[in-house]
Amino acid sequence: MELLQEMLIGFCSDGANVMLGVKSGVGKLLQDDFPNIVLWHCLNHRLELAVAQALEATGGTKDFQAFLDALYTLYCQSPKSMRELSECAHNLHITLRRIVRVFNVRWVASSWRAVNAVWYSYGALAQHFREASEDRTKDGRERAKFQGLLSKLCSINFVKNLALMADGTEESL
Repeated sequence: MELLQEMLIGFCSDGANVMLGVKSGVGKLLQDDFPNIVLWHCLNHRLELAVAQALEATGGTKDFQAFLDALYTLYCQSPKSMRELSECAHNLHITLRRIVRVFNVRWVASSWRAVNAVWYSYGALAQHFREASEDRTKDGRERAKFQGLLSKLCSINFVKNLALMADGTEESL
C-alpha cells in the first residue's frame, strides 16, 4: 500500500459505470484509498464514442456498413470465394488485404483496417464480382448476388463513401 501511495498517479479506463462510477466504480474505490489519484476516461475510447455518435447522426453510413459486413461474411464463410478473390488479386498483381468486419470492435483503428482493406483490394473485388456474376457454373441467384455487389461497389456513392471513410478513419488514428 505504501508503494502504491507513493507511485500511483492515475487510473484510466473506458467510461463504464463499473469502472468510473461516482458511487462504487473502481476509480472511486481507488480514490478512497489514494486521494491524489487522477481518474481519466480513456481518450481513445472517447474518440471512438464521438466517431460512432457522428456516424449515427449522419445516418448515411448504415448502407455502407451493411455492404462491408456482406463482404466480410462472403469471404470469411466461403473458402471458395476467398480463393477466387485471391486468384483475381494475383492476376492483377494486387496484394490482397484481409477483409475484416468494420466497426465491430469499438476502436477507430479496426474500422480503418476494414475500410483500408477494401480500398486497396478494390480492383480484385471488382474483378471477382464481375467474373462470378458471369460464371455459368454458379446458379442464377448467386450470379445475381455478385452482380448486385458489383453494381454497389462500382457506384459513385460507394466510391465516395469509401474514400471519405478511408480518409476520415486514417485522420482519426
